[in-house]
Amino acid sequence: MDIALIRHPEPQGAAGLCYGSSDIALPPDRSPDAAALHAKLARLGLAAPARLVSSPLQRCARMARALAGAAAAPGYPAPEFAEALRERHFGN
Repeated sequence: MDIALIRHPEPQGAAGLCYGSSDIALPPDRSPDAAALHAKLARLGLAAPARLVSSPLQRCARMARALAGAAAAPGYPAPEFAEALRERHFGN
């Protein structure tokens, strides 16, 4: 079983910021490029996943939905959103 970990694009206003569990949006100019990501996964020899699991935070959920909904992604399952993958709160 292979596990691929994919990080979301940088959120809006996040340069140099530890945003942790804050639900910061992705700006429109940083939309996930699902087609490019699918091409990269294919070059790595990774087939369509049996499961696509994501943090429920919007920056991660948007990436997961883009992956599942891309025209370049036949056979990709709908994403599952798991609270256990939510980024941790590091306090003030």
